[in-house]
Amino acid sequence: MDTTTIRGLPSELKDLAPFAPSYGKDEDGEYAEITVPDYFPPGSIAVFKTHMPDTDPELEATCRANADEMVKELDLIDLNVLLYRANSEENDVTAGEIGAYNVPDMGDLTYCGLQGWMAALNYVMSHNDLGHPLCNHLRKGTWAMDYVSNRLERQLELFPRLDGPAKWFKERFDKIKTTVPNFLRPKYFAVVIYAAYQAAVKAALEQQSEFVTNGHEFTKALAMTALQMHGTVISASIDPAIPVPSLAAGLPHFATGWGRTWGRDAAISLRGLFLTTGMFEPARRHILALMSLVKHGLIPNLVDSCRTPRYNSRDSPWWMLINIQEYVKMAPNGLAILGENIKRRFPADGTWVAWDDARAFSETATLAELIQDIVQGHARGIHFREHNAGPKLDSQMRDEGFNLDIEVDWKTGLVHGGNSFNCGTWMDKNGESEKAGTKGIPGSPRDGAPVEIQGMLKATLRWLADLSSRGQFPFNGVNAIGKCSAWNFGTIIDSLDSQRRGEVCCV
Repeated sequence: MDTTTIRGLPSELKDLAPFAPSYGKDEDGEYAEITVPDYFPPGSIAVFKTHMPDTDPELEATCRANADEMVKELDLIDLNVLLYRANSEENDVTAGEIGAYNVPDMGDLTYCGLQGWMAALNYVMSHNDLGHPLCNHLRKGTWAMDYVSNRLERQLELFPRLDGPAKWFKERFDKIKTTVPNFLRPKYFAVVIYAAYQAAVKAALEQQSEFVTNGHEFTKALAMTALQMHGTVISASIDPAIPVPSLAAGLPHFATGWGRTWGRDAAISLRGLFLTTGMFEPARRHILALMSLVKHGLIPNLVDSCRTPRYNSRDSPWWMLINIQEYVKMAPNGLAILGENIKRRFPADGTWVAWDDARAFSETATLAELIQDIVQGHARGIHFREHNAGPKLDSQMRDEGFNLDIEVDWKTGLVHGGNSFNCGTWMDKNGESEKAGTKGIPGSPRDGAPVEIQGMLKATLRWLADLSSRGQFPFNGVNAIGKCSAWNFGTIIDSLDSQRRGEVCCV
């Protein structure tokens, strides 16, 4: 034993008897099987020489070819289908025939489109995890390849431009099916999906604003959210008669039907999703659609495709007025939107009529006039009980919560409203537990004068006062009820400013 040097354990080299693989054939084709001999001590090494089966050396390039051409005719709504679509959205458009793809031992993909596959493939590629459930699934069969092209073919009637992508995928997957051994399918499936995904994202970003296209990767990633949230489904729209693209309030839960588009949610998110990204036409369509619903000086919280909107939101009109200001500032010729004529969903007197009643959409107003309806309605005071109030409308709300009362305190200029049983602002979660005594009790009561409403009120009045002074808005103030009956926009702003000094301004 050497006490100064580590020499390792005693060992010797022995040659083992050579052994060869056996060959066979099954439903997946020819194979070679290696069986370890009975005598193969730990530490033994067997060396084999093998080669890949003959494959087209150009196959990988073929899989990537013309991806940019494949997507060049697609608009942002087409790209929403190609890249995203939650399970409920896909079910809605395909009458339940197609939903999110289920990978055994992994579960349903988050999206039916390419992003769903990329979520799994990114992990596989970054970890070189060929034992991943998706890889195992691809080796067992070609069902995933069929799904990618078939889901697009199923929707050509509504999205005819997807014919090109459907054929592009089918051509490549057909070639993979007939020329590639099963153990190589994961590789070539990933090549096809990744090439298409990169091309689709590039095409989407190129249709957005310079702020996005010239921005860093984080900005671009955020901008892609606009595509996720804006698309066409059959059961929800911003037109009650036909399905047109609309904003989803949240995926996957608020994706279809009455719960897809909400006035407050759309108004809060419109600037980030549409204006910052340069998607001015979708912004314009949503502004005009939501403002067509002005009633009681409010826009609805629940839109329900403009059919049975629900007016239980005190902050929604102010969020929308802020967005109209941003549209005017950011969109090309944005000021022109104020003069656009809009068919009113309800008569100007606030009468509730069904959406297919002859009186619905029978009256017209400009956007400027509907803006004035909102500020004038608040100035006069808003008092009503929700249409169809009761458990069928809201099973959690107490009866008192269906009463809407909004007033202006003319000593301060602040807008007050609501009651302790009414969720009037964006923190609108009602308690649901009888046992805990919270049923019908808002988790965050906002009755009174919520600060964000006052901020948006003041910003709107400054904007209207400026437009009016330049002859770009046809009204210069509001009429109220009481001692001080006439107020111009500038005077109300002075009142809001002077309350800190204990003064009161009145015409």
